[in-house]
Amino acid sequence: MYVKYKPPQFFLIDSALSIVYNVAVRSSGLISHSNLKMQNRTYLQLLKVVTLIFDVSFISTSILLAYWIRFESGWLEAVVIYKDVSPPLQFYYRLIPLKTVVWILTLRQFGLYRIENEVTIGTVLKLLKASGIALFATLGAVFFLYRSYQYSRWVMALASAISAVLLFCARLAVHRFKEAIQQN
Repeated sequence: MYVKYKPPQFFLIDSALSIVYNVAVRSSGLISHSNLKMQNRTYLQLLKVVTLIFDVSFISTSILLAYWIRFESGWLEAVVIYKDVSPPLQFYYRLIPLKTVVWILTLRQFGLYRIENEVTIGTVLKLLKASGIALFATLGAVFFLYRSYQYSRWVMALASAISAVLLFCARLAVHRFKEAIQQN
């Protein structure tokens, strides 16, 4: 018999998700076993929406975090090109909607909004491919739409790397949540 290995750090997450499910759903009587199959489609749509909300928030946050790492943290020595100070953060706020739209469309094109039974190496590879294409698409769009200002390529690369890691973690969390609900 094949037993699926779960690393010990996910035991607490699985336990917490099971408790939340039991308290919120089963004890309230919202879902019974008889109508659980009828609500499966709605449940999968809800997981897709949750994944999309995670993606939008993480993609938006990644630009701000990358800006902080590049210019404010001191971890990377910044070459100052904007009047002897770091470039204003307000210029990077303009990138958030553009980057979010480009990334969401790219992720959708790669089929990363399908709820799968497992998070496999194939999912990781699709996510990495989508991240690379979204990075170049975002850089191309920035080059044509915002010619008046030169954005840091380091910030864009860091934001893409941060986005990829956070998006993988979000998919893993959604998958763990789905497993916890299906086990109960």
